[in-house]
Amino acid sequence: MGSLFRSEEMQLSQMFLHTDIAYMCISELGELGLVQFRDVTSGTNAFQRKFVNEVRRCDEMERKLRFLEKEIEKDKFPILDTGENPEAPAPREIIDLESIFEKLENELKEVNSSAEKLKKTYLELSELKQILRKTQTFFDEVSFYFFVRVNVSFHATLYPCPDSQADRRNMAIEVMGQIQDLETVLTQTRQHRQRILETAAKNLRTWFIRVRKIKAIYHTLNLFNLDVTTKCMVGECWCAVNDVDKINLALRRGMERSNSTLQPILNGIVTTENPPTYHRTNKFTYAFQSIIDAYGVARYREVNPALFTVITFPFLFAVMFGDAGHGLLMFLFALWMVVCERKLSANKSGGEIWNIFFNGRYIILLMGLFSIYTGLIYNDIFSLSANIFGSSWYPTYDNSALSKEVRLQLEPRTSVNVSDRMYAGYPYPFGLDPVWQLSGNKIMLTNSIKMKMSVVLGVLHMLLGISLGAFNYR
Repeated sequence: MGSLFRSEEMQLSQMFLHTDIAYMCISELGELGLVQFRDVTSGTNAFQRKFVNEVRRCDEMERKLRFLEKEIEKDKFPILDTGENPEAPAPREIIDLESIFEKLENELKEVNSSAEKLKKTYLELSELKQILRKTQTFFDEVSFYFFVRVNVSFHATLYPCPDSQADRRNMAIEVMGQIQDLETVLTQTRQHRQRILETAAKNLRTWFIRVRKIKAIYHTLNLFNLDVTTKCMVGECWCAVNDVDKINLALRRGMERSNSTLQPILNGIVTTENPPTYHRTNKFTYAFQSIIDAYGVARYREVNPALFTVITFPFLFAVMFGDAGHGLLMFLFALWMVVCERKLSANKSGGEIWNIFFNGRYIILLMGLFSIYTGLIYNDIFSLSANIFGSSWYPTYDNSALSKEVRLQLEPRTSVNVSDRMYAGYPYPFGLDPVWQLSGNKIMLTNSIKMKMSVVLGVLHMLLGISLGAFNYR
């Protein structure tokens, strides 16, 4: 039986899917996320597989979506992200998606090309308008040949200019009319571009998800063998024994979505191969399991140390950190993320650093909680001691004694007169007595305590690891 203590018990299964239902069945299995497929066509070239053309079509659709995304970001349009997870479209809907992307790309390219030509014409007419306005002051006699050569050498643009002032005035009026018409057309072109980008921005994230799911489905189908005579696809996959019923249910849903009565078949097969390791996690244990997997994944059915890391990792952090004040701030910050996790998880624009903090919110919560505990033991709150329960020591030295003696110590005896007693007869209720704040060797004492405690905890931690290793040979 699978648990957090050991990885799930796995089985190798053989899957038989008719070509009419294969796409939808793989789509349902992908949404379930409980199956790891094996490549049974490993000897086949990647370009000779059955669905390589479909994968290329998905690549082309992704290219068009990236082009739309680039244009949207260029105009700084907000891309709507509702957080929804749409299902993979049916095969017949893929053609509709392709036509939508093709239409948007062509329209956008045509608008961009028209806008560039219009801007170029607008700039030329603006230059001509300025020339016609200021030409009168330059109508001196010069050698036409040398004038043209100078302009050509500076790559200047040559414009026709009438000789008479009346003709220039008429031409200027005509140019002004053309400029006004161009401004109107440019405004309409920009508005049309904005409408295209607004339409794309509303659906871009959903389109990306749908296209990537289509691509993942066809990539998975390329791992199957195709029996041409029976039109049946044969594949192999690893799955947890406890999830076989869920997988069969997902296959039946795929069959129903395909409007077919051809039953999918899933059979367990015996193998001598090493099964993959699968640890079932939830939102609380996921971060701890990720820490363990970063150092190394346990072998199949080996003891999983993540169960113990839930306590040991935040506790050992707190032993080193040991500040109740800062621990309280960590705890409150993590508690806020836990309480508002549904709202915060819907916000995908926090950035990489924020996602690291949010994904580790339960670790931070426990680290803050344990830090409060160890901080109270060390009597360390924002790097200061606090007299919470009242010290058990009452120094009776006066100023004259303090000025005469270099070293003074507190007398723990309780048999002396009550007025001369320095010790109340009982220890400080919890943690380090705040009277140590007056001591000259406080740092030596606390370092000694922490060093000895570290040795004890280190030995216990090592013994725990050795004990867990013994369970692997049972």
